[in-house]
Amino acid sequence: MSAYLKHVEKCNVVDYKVRRPVQGIEAMNEIDVIGFHFEKRKVFLCEAKTHIMGLYMGKSNKDTIVKIRDQYNNMKLYADKYLKDFPNVEFQLWSPYVPIGVQTEAYKKMGGLELIINENYTKRIRELERIAGKTTKQDEIKVDTGNPFFRTLQILGHLR
Repeated sequence: MSAYLKHVEKCNVVDYKVRRPVQGIEAMNEIDVIGFHFEKRKVFLCEAKTHIMGLYMGKSNKDTIVKIRDQYNNMKLYADKYLKDFPNVEFQLWSPYVPIGVQTEAYKKMGGLELIINENYTKRIRELERIAGKTTKQDEIKVDTGNPFFRTLQILGHLR
């Protein structure tokens, strides 16, 4: 996610595990990745679920849906409270594999949550691979990626 936000979306700043500056249990709710694109006055709030055998967080689809909904609501609360100066806010769920059916239909009904799952997830990773395969460490120094995943893709893209 962070490499995509940096290299494709051209975010100026990407931060991880962002929490609201509050006390108590609310402070435990974190946002996995936030990307800021200052020129476009745009913010990306992203939830990452890298469950490669399918997105399950509990005993059932219902448990998983409730947890994703709660995390989405946390992102919206954060945006409402702290990102008022950014007119363009995108909420994203990133996961390499979400079973098509009950879960995906529930997430679509949430409205405003972009699903970067399955084929869409793969498409974005492939886009990063293409970019990484065309750049070198010298390019990275100029761009200042500071991203180990992107650096790994660069190395893989230049294997001989």
